[in-house]
Amino acid sequence: MITKCECELAGYCNRHKIKKHRHWNLLCKHDPAYFEAWENGTGPGQIAESDYPEGFQKPSLRVAGPGTVLHKALEKIGITFSSTCSCASHVKKMDAWGPEGCKPKIHVIVGWLKAEAKTRKLPFSVTAANLLVKWAIYKSEQNLAKSKEVGSSSS
Repeated sequence: MITKCECELAGYCNRHKIKKHRHWNLLCKHDPAYFEAWENGTGPGQIAESDYPEGFQKPSLRVAGPGTVLHKALEKIGITFSSTCSCASHVKKMDAWGPEGCKPKIHVIVGWLKAEAKTRKLPFSVTAANLLVKWAIYKSEQNLAKSKEVGSSSS
């Protein structure tokens, strides 16, 4: 464990007073920047009701960025964060870049995947990795578009 996270599993976090799904729980344990944001009350899920415009409903979870979408897809096939990988920081970078920022960096992201596959001694296909990254970007764009529709329809 890299941070002072006290939670064993996903669920309600008594320290940060929010419900953390598995991905947030892993970020809290392994990514000091996310842990500090939650400590300061500014992490995902901690946005105050007063920060939203009048009539806008606070979403239950933030929109999944391309890094989160990619992470969830890899997790479904058994590829998860390890204590020695840079996966959490890569997820964070991709989410911060957003879909538009990830598009010109697909080769960088595929390079991360290739390096991690080599470290874990897993088979790797550049073609499959390219398709998976492009799919994650596309799904993130869809999520973003849906969240904007919901936000504009409630005002």
